[in-house]
Amino acid sequence: FPLVYGNINVKDQLREGFREPFSLVKLADFQPGMRETKPDGSLSNVTGSAGNDVFRGDRLPKEIQNQYFYGEPVARIVRQVSVEKEEGLSYLQNTYRKAKSEFIQSSDPLFRPVDIATAPDGTMYIVDMYRGIIQQGNWTQAGSYLRTKIQQYQMDDIAGNGRIWRLTHEGMERNKEKPRMYEETPAELVRHLSHPNGWWRDQAQQLIILSQDKSVVKELEKLINTSDNELARIHALWTLEGLNSLDAKMVVRLIQDPRVHMRIQALRAGESLYKYGEKTLEATYRQATRDPAVDVAIQALLSAYVLNFDAKEDLIKEIMKENSSEGIEVVGTQLLERLAKEKEVAATKFAPQELALFTKGKSIFDSYCSTCHGPKGLGTPTGKGDLLAPAFSGSPRVMGHPEYAVKTLLHGLTGAIEGKEYEGIMIAMDGNDDEYIASVVSYIRNDFGNSGTFVSPEFVAEVRKESSSKDGTYDFDELIGEIPKALTPQDNWKITASSTALQGVGSTKDPSYAFTFKGWKTETPQEPGMWYQVELPKERNLTEIQFNSGNIEYPEAYKVSVSTDGKNWTEVASGAGNMGLNTIQWKSTEQVRFLKIETTEQGDAAWAMKSLTLFAR
Repeated sequence: FPLVYGNINVKDQLREGFREPFSLVKLADFQPGMRETKPDGSLSNVTGSAGNDVFRGDRLPKEIQNQYFYGEPVARIVRQVSVEKEEGLSYLQNTYRKAKSEFIQSSDPLFRPVDIATAPDGTMYIVDMYRGIIQQGNWTQAGSYLRTKIQQYQMDDIAGNGRIWRLTHEGMERNKEKPRMYEETPAELVRHLSHPNGWWRDQAQQLIILSQDKSVVKELEKLINTSDNELARIHALWTLEGLNSLDAKMVVRLIQDPRVHMRIQALRAGESLYKYGEKTLEATYRQATRDPAVDVAIQALLSAYVLNFDAKEDLIKEIMKENSSEGIEVVGTQLLERLAKEKEVAATKFAPQELALFTKGKSIFDSYCSTCHGPKGLGTPTGKGDLLAPAFSGSPRVMGHPEYAVKTLLHGLTGAIEGKEYEGIMIAMDGNDDEYIASVVSYIRNDFGNSGTFVSPEFVAEVRKESSSKDGTYDFDELIGEIPKALTPQDNWKITASSTALQGVGSTKDPSYAFTFKGWKTETPQEPGMWYQVELPKERNLTEIQFNSGNIEYPEAYKVSVSTDGKNWTEVASGAGNMGLNTIQWKSTEQVRFLKIETTEQGDAAWAMKSLTLFAR
């Protein structure tokens, strides 16, 4: 399903055995080492897929046209993937699994297929890095398993030999017509939308849309209405959408077209019209949820969800009762789970700017991060008892200081995490802006059962600036060494307060309860000058505090001061209090033993804190 509808998790979508490659190279030169090596020295588990492409050319045999291909550069193979459709769901398997083979195998250890593309001449292009080492330096450091293999086979001597292979078939002449589309008018380009090679169709559609020349609208409508070429009609439909010239009446008519794929594409293209105010389409979409073709019904449900129809939850439940297909069950169940989660989020006390970060972060996570970390933040199983990447749910690293997650996204992370190896690799995401990073970190700290502080784009910008000299990817121990640590309260901490209320019958006035779930609060409503103080047994480089004040008894405003002797104080931070979690940071400049939090404004309610945490570098 297109990622615009979010990640739909289909159980067993990768068929049993899909992850096993059949490689002719038996050098055991794999970054994970012997745990991913077959007895014969070949790769036992695919490491990834490079250059995914559906071949849409016309100069190779019919049986591979419209088939899915990708390169596996570690196994030195090109894989053809068979897509099996069952009740609206897609399942993937290696086409040559039964023969224990692959579409292309090479015995040359330098064959590194990293991209597959449909060529203008109707054949297939395979981009081959043709190189000894393809991993970044972080994974080939001195002393590592892979570095030993590199030196054994002198692979570091082979670089700069990349090439592009053309895959042809005997007896099928490739198309030698040279494209001259930049020299053609939009009217001349329309004919290419019917070309048997998808490369030509794509380029023509793109150039017509970029021209924004609406003189071709009538010709495009004629193509849709009269052509027997379904692909040409689909390209014409989306070209009209790109020219902002798609008519609602045509969308309604195409949603009732005899061909299933045409109905699906009309539902998707019509979403643009609905978003721009064509609300009359809603009745047609609702009717399409009862289409006899399950693929169309699923698409109509996805469209209803993403277009945010009124009572969409009731609609999904109705269709699930009427249609017992597995596809409707899987998609409907996950859409309902999302809606329930959205209601839960809406009912929380997120400030508007926090809700905006959460919503954007969820969209990014569902589209990208969930592939490795799992749609529910529990990690994606490899099928061998391991996970591709760490789980986020309940993670002390994710819920600890936010600098950990921010630096991980900005610079990447490699190697074992707390002694555990993962197959996936966290690459640097520093090409994205500060709001992108802040949104993802804020989301993972506040979903999957987590409840943490939000991260602002300003905080990300500060971390980005301070860590700009970082060269390469972090390893876990290096990163942990930089992150502020939460200090564990000890009996030798001296904790005092200007006012402490009794917390229940028979309890004592103990200000140290602020560090527990039980909590502490002042005996009277807050007023300027009320204070809470912690004296540590030895000097620490304090840099941040975090506490929860609930929904009523939060400080109106407060300041934080530090001291080395408890007499001479330096104010390091100040701010307004918030409902729920509060966090305030400062740049630590000296080792101190004393920390004091002090209210600075009058308030009607008492001042309360629980789960108070001090952070120190």
